[in-house]
Amino acid sequence: MKYQAAGILSIALIILATALGGVKTIGYSTECTDGVDNDGETDVDLVDNECFMYPYSDGNGEGPPEGPMFEGASYASLFQYHLTFSAPEDIEPNICFADAIGMYGQVEGDQEKFNQYLMSNPEINCQGQGP
Repeated sequence: MKYQAAGILSIALIILATALGGVKTIGYSTECTDGVDNDGETDVDLVDNECFMYPYSDGNGEGPPEGPMFEGASYASLFQYHLTFSAPEDIEPNICFADAIGMYGQVEGDQEKFNQYLMSNPEINCQGQGP
């Protein structure tokens, strides 16, 4: 009984510490924001497929990601990354393609951000811009 109470107390303390500490946001890899072709494939940052698909600092930068993708709710906005690091003429095709293949549904809040952006930018037409 004494050990059971200690176990319950330990679990409660872990839950409390997690709640008070919050979840640290996983930001973007510097290799995906530095303007350099880090992997020598001639593509830089968002234009590099690995960064477009998985730009997070827990991945492998401009190389293929290591381990599972989009696991958890602590990722910085993928939609915001595409919006911020796309060349102005590439914003529409980039965000429309990412939405069409379901990328924004994998990072918490991104689908809503994408939908709000479309509502405030009616000139953007994502019809037929998927794979």
